Amino acid sequence: PAGYKTVDGACEACEIGTYNAAQGAIDCVACDGDKTTYGTGSTKADECYTLCTVPDIAEGTLNKEAGFKVEPTYTLTLTCAETTPPVSAPSCAPPTRPTLTSATHKLLSHR
Repeated sequence: PAGYKTVDGACEACEIGTYNAAQGAIDCVACDGDKTTYGTGSTKADECYTLCTVPDIAEGTLNKEAGFKVEPTYTLTLTCAETTPPVSAPSCAPPTRPTLTSATHKLLSHR
């Protein structure tokens, strides 16, 4: 089936970082560039995604080190050394950094 390859006459799931859309294939296709998949048995190229790089945060500590690669759905948690005042920005633009008003915050999105 799709998401598998044939090895010595048996089906084997495509490894992480590969996919296969065809039934009865003898090999899986690697994701482009530095993309990977969430797990084994992926069936199409759009199941490949780019890992996000944890940013370097000057104020506080993240639950992962700066430069560490994480899945796009991973939630980063920022623990602040002290409370940071809100950052103002025009209504159409995002603030330049998270608005922090308590000791621990979850960063729900990243770039």
